Amino acid sequence: MEFSGRRVQLKPLSIMTPRRCGVFLDGQQQGLIEPVHWYSRKKTIGISDEIPTALQLFLFTLLTFNERRSGQ
Repeated sequence: MEFSGRRVQLKPLSIMTPRRCGVFLDGQQQGLIEPVHWYSRKKTIGISDEIPTALQLFLFTLLTFNERRSGQ
């Protein structure tokens, strides 16, 4: 997606760990979203201050609704 003219991506870091995702801003990793445990639905989110607060909240909301919909 684009936010204020900058490209933002949320993508898995590996085929082997698809639930572990990186947050990329203009091609550079600025955050990490991963499960607390391999069997857990809970996630830890660590995002750099480089990403604006509004966008951080949007990503959090997007992930929350995606988890509910997919049933993971």
